[in-house]
Amino acid sequence: LGTVTATDSLGNSVTVTNNAPVTFPVGTTIVTYTATDIYGNVATTTQTVTVTDTTPPTINIQQAVIIIEATAPQMPVNLGVVTATDIVDGVITPTNNAPATFLLGVTSVIWTATDTAGNTATAIQQVTVQDTTPPMLTPPAAASGVSQDGYAVAINIGQATATDVFTPITITNDAPAKFPVGNTTVTWTATDANGNTAMATQLVTVTDNSIFANLPPDPGAAGKATLAGIDSDNDGVRDDVQRWIALTYPNSQKTRAALRQLAQDYQRFILNAANPTQIYDAARLMQNSNACLGYILQRKAYDAGSFLEAQMMNTDARTRAYLQANHHLSGRMYQGLSYSQWKQGCKFNPDAMPN
Repeated sequence: LGTVTATDSLGNSVTVTNNAPVTFPVGTTIVTYTATDIYGNVATTTQTVTVTDTTPPTINIQQAVIIIEATAPQMPVNLGVVTATDIVDGVITPTNNAPATFLLGVTSVIWTATDTAGNTATAIQQVTVQDTTPPMLTPPAAASGVSQDGYAVAINIGQATATDVFTPITITNDAPAKFPVGNTTVTWTATDANGNTAMATQLVTVTDNSIFANLPPDPGAAGKATLAGIDSDNDGVRDDVQRWIALTYPNSQKTRAALRQLAQDYQRFILNAANPTQIYDAARLMQNSNACLGYILQRKAYDAGSFLEAQMMNTDARTRAYLQANHHLSGRMYQGLSYSQWKQGCKFNPDAMPN
């Protein structure tokens, strides 16, 4: 309050008192000073004390940044605990401009606290609603088809479905226009409106129902390493010959059957080149098989038989064995089938085959 002095005209001592409180409230307070001399004479004066409040409240935001995952296009958000205190008013309830629900993206929520003196404080809380959740993608069930010629076929593989909070959803796949024989994995992709993607796979199986379905693999050089070659399915026809017959005559089941029958006779003929008895029996069977081929192909039978013979004798060892076997036949005779009997040379019924 400063220094207060009082004097008396006679020089007597003077006692000065005041009614000032220990602490002053906000606003204007009148302090009265009283001076009393030794004779009881009193004088008074006043002092005006003004306390002003220009300090704004303090806002405390427990979660200044909130990030949540969207589960709907508009999201209610719990903003957490926000308090405000003031040096004069104590605890103050702050207000905000937050919407009832929040859209996808970043929203700045402004909190405001005002004390009784009109001092205002603001603070910003950042609310981010994000979408990082991919769509729920369900691929179609596994699909299958049949190839009748060994080539790729078109198959209806169905359509995947997808759901997501944010639409539209784009669904694509990497399926070819036609599917090859075997298993193909189709990858489906679903993309929501915010670019989140989900992937799922579908298995598409094409069964080969053609003449090529059960062909053995090409034996290559290994198939020529020995006289017998490689016969992986033990049907009496070398793998390389079996493949040649199927690939050369894909459109005639009965021609393939006749050539396979003849190939078995050729194989027995060259493998028993040193056994005259076996050779003679094989030669008679070859005669019947040639008759069967003639019944099916007529005038074209000679060319088909010659081509097969060349395929059978495709190494020096096989050619030498063939010549050796023929040498053992010199001077021997056997009765062949007449033209009307050619069909009897077939070990199958060619007339029951479709082509």
